[in-house]
Amino acid sequence: MYAQYPFARMGLLCLILMCPLFSWTQSVALTVDEQPELTIFQYLVDKEINRMTITTDFTRLAAGRNEDLKLNATVILEAPDYFQETMDVNVELRGRNRRLICNMPPLKLDFSKKQLTQKGLRKKGDKLKIVTHCIDEYEEEYLLREYWAYRMYNELTPLSFQVHLVRIRYIDTSNLGEEVDDQLAFIIESKEELAERLGGEEEDLWGLTRPDVDKISYQNTLLFQYMIGNDDWSMESPHNMAFIKPSNGEAPLMVPYDFDFSGLVNAPYARPNPKWGALSVLDRIPMGAFASKTDLQSTLNNFLKLKDNGLKCFEECTWLSERSKRRIDKYLTGFYKQVENTKKMERIFLTDK
Repeated sequence: MYAQYPFARMGLLCLILMCPLFSWTQSVALTVDEQPELTIFQYLVDKEINRMTITTDFTRLAAGRNEDLKLNATVILEAPDYFQETMDVNVELRGRNRRLICNMPPLKLDFSKKQLTQKGLRKKGDKLKIVTHCIDEYEEEYLLREYWAYRMYNELTPLSFQVHLVRIRYIDTSNLGEEVDDQLAFIIESKEELAERLGGEEEDLWGLTRPDVDKISYQNTLLFQYMIGNDDWSMESPHNMAFIKPSNGEAPLMVPYDFDFSGLVNAPYARPNPKWGALSVLDRIPMGAFASKTDLQSTLNNFLKLKDNGLKCFEECTWLSERSKRRIDKYLTGFYKQVENTKKMERIFLTDK
């Protein structure tokens, strides 16, 4: 069915990338018995939690979009094997742009550390970000495109945030328990957990330039953001960028997140960053440079391996529309045509022309 797509030599990645509603993460391969102290994120993955019900005063939460409002809530976790568990949380809005324009803004769940301990889970990573649908069911297409951007970066490098896809039922207690139809959402690994997995600590660092950070993570970030057409990030004045300081004292690692303003996602609310001169969200803008031809070619080779290993799980994902599949395919094909032209990539990314 998808043989017409140029990347359609797939198979491997679809097993990894959660096309049915379950998820994989590099940091979770053990069972609860083998690793009794999981974080809440690892627990969701390990239990294959594919549905959640969040009950709180969503009307009050939406009315306080400009406030740092935190409300009590309950979360019911469900898995395909009829497993079900209820937990108490605090819920709050997050996101600078989406909280102002979305009917269902992005959320943050703050789990009770006491309750986590009682359930044999770790206190670390008790706060989880949830990327929600924005306006209506059609918005799930954009959500899935962003989810897939995270998973593609997972495939490229372990220096990346893990994500887990679920369906969420929202129940508004202020409106006689009104229930919103189940909507897709994805949960993002916490920065705390990411830092521990990478053997370091998350730090709030400002004013960093290319020589100040880990070379490989910088190069992967730079080319990946170009690949997906994302100019909504910054290293110097950190924006949508986490820095992990390794415990061995080496240079900080860069880990990007929030890809909804990218051309790959092409969300209806996304706008190009005027600072970089883009005329459209679909434009690819180089937001940095490689130090040498060797560094550039090495990174390009890694991206070519990503393509060769199978880049197209979205072809078999039942949740994505055929329109989205064709659109993603076309957008990535444009990038790889550039990659095959070494001289052009050198003109784009080398300071030494």
